[in-house]
Amino acid sequence: MLAPRHGQRLILACLLFAYWLPLSQAQPGNDRNQGLLLFGEFGELCTMCEAVLMCEESLAAPEYAAVPVSGDFTLYHVQARSFWSQIATIWEWFIANFQEEPISGHQRPVRVFEVASAVWGSPQAAELQMELEPALLSIRATGTVTTIDRRTHQRFLNGAASGYCQRLPLWDALDAIEHREAAGK
Repeated sequence: MLAPRHGQRLILACLLFAYWLPLSQAQPGNDRNQGLLLFGEFGELCTMCEAVLMCEESLAAPEYAAVPVSGDFTLYHVQARSFWSQIATIWEWFIANFQEEPISGHQRPVRVFEVASAVWGSPQAAELQMELEPALLSIRATGTVTTIDRRTHQRFLNGAASGYCQRLPLWDALDAIEHREAAGK
């Protein structure tokens, strides 16, 4: 016979496991999402994570190992969410456990760098809206609406197809951005 204290722990462990199992099946870590832009080891881009996307006018998704030295492209530095925005995300995920409505997505700041013939423009502050379903990124900056399909990696500028995007290795991309910003001062 189990002592009362051990029995309570066993019941609590079983309840937690029963609660966790359906949630683990519902998380975005399934194979269907593996090719998504901004999908990582832990699912969708976390609230404290950053990413750098590079988009260029091309017929297929680019496959650069780092920020190109030359060419025409746009870099999107997706930044971490603010403290209060992260609190809101935690609240959304908590509420989602008790409702059947899925979480729709979130907003976060993004810095946009236009690069033409290896000349970097000044960074523009913008807002990125990340949608989970449909899997889209929307960026509004200086009269331009950029939409990126996270499944196909195709980019649209004001609704017209305009090339493809890729996620760059973060630390190398941040080093390139920092180097360009320091050189521009």
